Amino acid sequence: MLIMKAFCQTCHRSLAPTADNVYICGFERTVCHDCAEAAGGVCTGCGATLQLRPSRQMRMDKECRKCGAAIARDDPAEICSYQNTYCPACASAAQHVCPACHGKLQVRPVPPAEYA
Repeated sequence: MLIMKAFCQTCHRSLAPTADNVYICGFERTVCHDCAEAAGGVCTGCGATLQLRPSRQMRMDKECRKCGAAIARDDPAEICSYQNTYCPACASAAQHVCPACHGKLQVRPVPPAEYA
């Protein structure tokens, strides 16, 4: 299953799961349009040709995976590439590393209202 990373792995810009201008390589390295263009359409990690990433709606968890605190759609939260969701306090306590997968936590992007 394709991992929908929420950020560009080159410049760390937040990327909506519904964005239609995000690229991936065969190893699923996620790159925004600007970074893909700057790299000439070639992955800087593996050298493969970048392809447009399919889009899909982000899972919007309603509670922190660690403490169970309620998290509304527009509340600040952090997620890993597997979309494990944490409240700011738990993310900070974990030093912004996902306790479940040990990946880096990023600020969760809020999708437009039509995707709510």
